[in-house]
This record gives sequence, C-alpha cells and structure tokens, in this order.
Amino acid sequence: MSVSLPWPAPPDALADRLAPLLASFPGKVALAVEHLDTGARWALGDEVRPAASLVKVPLAIAALRLAERGELDLHERVVVARLAADDEADFDNLGQAPDGVRSTWAKILDRMITESDNAATNALIDRLGMDALAPIASELGLVHTTLTRRMLDAAARAAGRENLTTAAELAQILVALRQGTLLGPAGTTMLLGLLGQQRSREKLAAGLPVGAAFYHKTGELDGLRHDAGLVVDATGAWAIACLVAGPDAEADALHGRLMGAIATWHAEKPPGPRTWRPR
Repeated sequence: MSVSLPWPAPPDALADRLAPLLASFPGKVALAVEHLDTGARWALGDEVRPAASLVKVPLAIAALRLAERGELDLHERVVVARLAADDEADFDNLGQAPDGVRSTWAKILDRMITESDNAATNALIDRLGMDALAPIASELGLVHTTLTRRMLDAAARAAGRENLTTAAELAQILVALRQGTLLGPAGTTMLLGLLGQQRSREKLAAGLPVGAAFYHKTGELDGLRHDAGLVVDATGAWAIACLVAGPDAEADALHGRLMGAIATWHAEKPPGPRTWRPR
C-alpha cells in the first residue's frame, strides 16, 4: 500500500550518494531520517509494510506508560507461555523456559527489545490488549502503525491481519521518545538503555561511524529486513528507519551501506545555513 508522504525527499547531494546503492538492489526500500537538533527530515519510499518486530518499540512505550500510571507493576512475576512456533529463537528465549518459571514484566520488556523475544512480546500483547498502540498513534498523528495480531500467529496472517508501519512513522516515534514526550525521564532512560543493548547488529549498525552510539530495534519476516533507531554521533542525534523488501542477505548488507552513506554525508556537510526543509 502506498501513502501520501508529507516529508520532503533527500537533499540532492545525498540522493546522488544513495542512488547507486538503491539501483543495484533487487527490491524496494523505504527510508526516513530526522535530525533532532535541527528538525530537518526527509524520506524516501512510501510503502506501508508489515512491521515485523519493529512493532515492539511502540508496544514497549505503551507498557512503560502503564507502569508510570501505576497500572503495571514491572516487578510482578508472571508465567510466559511457551511458544513452540518460535523454532528459530536465539539467546535465552523466555518461551523456551521450563513450564511454571516466572519472569518480571521488566525482564519481559528487556527480552522483547534486546533479543526480540516473541514469547515475551505475546505476554505483553495479552496484558495490554490489541488497542495498546492507539493512544500513541493518536498523539503523534500516526495513521499506519497498527497492532492487529500476536507474534508468529500464522492463522491471523493468513486471514489478512498484519501489524503495519511506515519508515516515517517509526522515525516519528523514535524522535518523540528521545525528546521525552512519550514517557517520563525514568521510562525514557530505561527504554533507550534497552534499545542500546540490541543484540542484532548486522543491519544498520554495521555501517555506523566509529564512536557513534545506536539505540535501535530490528525486525524480520521472510523477504523483509527492517531496522530503526537513534544515532548519536559527532553531528548530534538523529533518527533513522529503514524498511527493506527483498532478498534477505542482500537486504542486510544494504542496510549497512545506507547507514554508512548517510552518516558520512552528515559528517561532511559544510557549516552554514541548513539546506534541508525544516519540519
């Protein structure tokens, strides 16, 4: 599905750098960047795509908002249901724990973000409900970021129910998180800390400049490779969201090349009046 894109296109000098990378890739790319210090933003591609595990970022925000209101005790211990469908789970996945083992909501949030634990995610979806993202979407004016199914729900996908987002909307969420408008100071610090511990580093993170910090979340489905996060480097802080449809290995490699080109362009941009259109 294509949407009307309110963000401007990349500056010509950057577009010239990105063009050969995109031209050689046998797939489609949606990319959005916003620099927090200037408010400058641009986007490339306008596809609404399955969010995959990127939906876990706004879901974590929704959970931490409940905690801030005293409606979710992060220290409460609950049983995370086993998830037999997650046969490719990595690391210490909660869905593979022995029956009856209890985890705190804080640990569940940690695993959902740092290890993309689908069993942990489903526990939060069951606790928060399918309308969990609606308040966040309303506040930020998001119209395409939705939660309609649990993780690895093949029947729901077959029935046409899919969690969706766009690159521009993910970037908006990340900017608002960094600015502290979605969570209080403690919640903001906690979630940024978890995003900074993301264990999947083969996409955008592979192209980071030396010394840069990256607070991000990846997402994968067959034929889809996503990454979105906040970069803090010598130029300041900026959000980037990259949603790629195409061959998996080539898509992973493209993420790193795109990050490298964008970060290098930021670093080389001469001082003086901004050429980007402000928000």
